[in-house]
This record gives sequence, C-alpha cells and structure tokens, in this order.
Amino acid sequence: MNLYEKSGISKKTYYSEVKSLAIPAFSEKLLLTLVGLISSVILGRVTGSEAMSAASAATTITEILQVVYLGFGFGASILIAREAGRENSKSRVNEITLNSIYLNAAMGLLFGTLCLIFSESVLKLLFSKKAENVIILATDYLRTVLPISLIASVDASVSSCLRGAHDAKTPFIITAGVNLLNAILCVVFIGFMDMGIRGAAVSYVISTVVGCLFRLAFLKLKRSPIHIETFHKPNFPMMKRIANASTSSATQSFLTNLAFLGMQAVTSLIGTAALAGYQVANNIIKLTYCITYGFESAQATLVGNNLGKKNEDGARLYAYGLL
Repeated sequence: MNLYEKSGISKKTYYSEVKSLAIPAFSEKLLLTLVGLISSVILGRVTGSEAMSAASAATTITEILQVVYLGFGFGASILIAREAGRENSKSRVNEITLNSIYLNAAMGLLFGTLCLIFSESVLKLLFSKKAENVIILATDYLRTVLPISLIASVDASVSSCLRGAHDAKTPFIITAGVNLLNAILCVVFIGFMDMGIRGAAVSYVISTVVGCLFRLAFLKLKRSPIHIETFHKPNFPMMKRIANASTSSATQSFLTNLAFLGMQAVTSLIGTAALAGYQVANNIIKLTYCITYGFESAQATLVGNNLGKKNEDGARLYAYGLL
C-alpha cells in the first residue's frame, strides 16, 4: 500500500493543494526579488553604473534583513499550519499571528536600528576605495529605507502567517500591487523628478508601507483565514516558541545572503563597472531560488496541516513528495 492510499489523499488532491500554495508563494518571492532589480535597472539607465551598484549593494543589506524577518515568519507559519489542521483552532491561529507580529516588530526595530547606526562603517569595511562613490550613495539609500524596518518586518510576518493558514493567494496579490506601485514611483522619482538613488529609496519606502497597511487591513476582514479584532498583550512563551521554530530557517537565509554581500565586496576590488555587472547577474541568479522557496512554503504548510489532523501518513506524503 503506497502513501496515497495510507493517507487517504488522492493524487488529484495532492497536486491541487501543492499547486494552490507553491505557485503563489513562488510568484510572491519572485516579485519581492524583482523590487530591487527594477530600481537598479532604472537607475542604471538614467544615472549610470555607480548609482546602480549602490542601489544593488544597499538592497542586498535590506534583503538580508528581509530574509531574517521571513525566517521568523516561517517559524510562525509552521505553527499556524499545524493549528489550522485542528478543529476549532481559529483563536489559537489568531494568537500565534499576533505574537509573530510582535516578535518580528521587535526584530525589525532592533536590526533596523543597528544597521542604521553601523551601515556606513560596514560598507566602508567591505568595499574598496575604488567604490567610494558607491559607498556614499548606498549609505544615502539605507538612511532612507532603514527607518521603516519595523514596518517591513511586520509585513513579512503577516505574509508568512497567511501562507501558514493556507492562503498564499492574498500575499501574492498584494505583493504584485506593491511591485507595480514601486515601478511607477521609480519611473516618476528617478526618470521625471531626477531624484537619483534617493528616488529609488523613497519608492521602496512608500510601496512597503502601503503593502503592509493592506496586509494588516486584510486581517481585519471576517473572510480572512486569520481574523484579528483587537491587539492584546504579548504572550512571551508563545513568542519564544515561534523564535525556536524560526531560528534555523532565519540563520540559513541570513548566511546565504551574507555570502552574496561578500562577493559584492570582492567584485568591488575590480571597479564599479564590474560591480554593476555582477549585481545584475546576481539578481538574475536569485530569481532561480524563488522556485525552491515556493515548494518549501507549500511543504511546511501541508505537512503542518496533516500533523494537526493527526494524519501522519499525509504528512509523510507531502514531506517526501516535495523533497
């Protein structure tokens, strides 16, 4: 007897559930990756390779923060997926989401403040004197976007929690809208208003804040799989549980993106033109990781759902089938 028969899950249901979660998660990650690429390309065409390199270098730092926030959100999504598989678990799912928001907000405030204070020193340490103008421009970008790290962290938390609650479509739709808004604002601020790299930073800030507000507003709707009516005090044992489930994922993502930043630093020894070329190639390479991310998100949700239903064979089916 194979796992399909043991679990009571048909092949049609298996592929349907995987598709419904993996494709939107993959698409959302793809769009998040394209945010930095779009602004870099527009800057490269309008202002030159130095601004393009600076935006890409600064975006790599914000991406490091973003993957950490997504990593902590991923831990919450695992817990939510398991609870969502149980009956009458709505209040528990809401509680996990709320405490995930609190935890990510704390991480966003801490890491955002530290990066804001030390970003210029870190850039000077990493990049050679050949990229001095890149450092100046990148620092200017980071001083504009880092103050909203708390908002970006909450945004990542809500997206992850919704995926854990079996709704990958809503985060994707909101991210698509945010991407479109960012692209329009980049054209306006960089192309028409000649704001340079600061225009790219302002575009990112506005689109990120708008996206976060839409996600939070969605949690207030009764049709949302997660419905939060009021904000209550943090549950610190719950936050600790989320952090424990998140640490390995957040650490792995952090180290991977840190390696990309290190390669940028090495490439800067050659010159700004080489750095700009590497940034474009690097952004394209990152797009390939989005497929893996989509299947990982689907796997975590579906395995968690089946464990919550006490269907261990179903959990094994999704765990082995999506390796």
